[in-house]
Amino acid sequence: MEGRSIAGIDLIRGREQYGGEAAYLGILRSYLIHTPPILEQLRCPSRERLGDYTVLIHGLKGSSYGICAGALGGKAAELEAAAREGDLEKVQAENAPFIVKAELLLAALEAILREAEDRKAAKPKAPAPDKGLLAKLLNAAKHYQASVMEEALTAIESYEYERGGELVAWLRDQLDNLEYEAIQKRLEIPAELVSI
Repeated sequence: MEGRSIAGIDLIRGREQYGGEAAYLGILRSYLIHTPPILEQLRCPSRERLGDYTVLIHGLKGSSYGICAGALGGKAAELEAAAREGDLEKVQAENAPFIVKAELLLAALEAILREAEDRKAAKPKAPAPDKGLLAKLLNAAKHYQASVMEEALTAIESYEYERGGELVAWLRDQLDNLEYEAIQKRLEIPAELVSI
């Protein structure tokens, strides 16, 4: 991601905000997973669904600002204000171009994440996931610290394991779906009982 730039998102600020590239990439991955279903629900705004539209566009505004995509966040804020005022005409006129911009951003993010995955493809081998990193992940899950969880899991994922690979894949799936309590439950089991 070093040296890359994407229109409409401040990648440098994002890296700084989340304490490094690894944690920021995790946040971007989560955005990439959760945004397309929201865009689908935003596609056809109507008078009857204006309340739902307002809630969805509000969430997308927050997540866009969260990844440092200020232009998209700002446009979402405008659409949210129009929806709150009941200005269906403005929402309908500006919604489709907004969705196109969001989809262009998602495509660019997907390319960046694919590059990062390709760089990680040649991983060193280890017997099992590091217990200290698993403990850090558990503690962060208990305190809902998303960026610390992402940092710990990214460090765990930087190795290929003789045993414990299924646990690592399961943890990634849970973190991407914001299932922090499921992570807590699994990691609170004594280490000898966790499938690693």
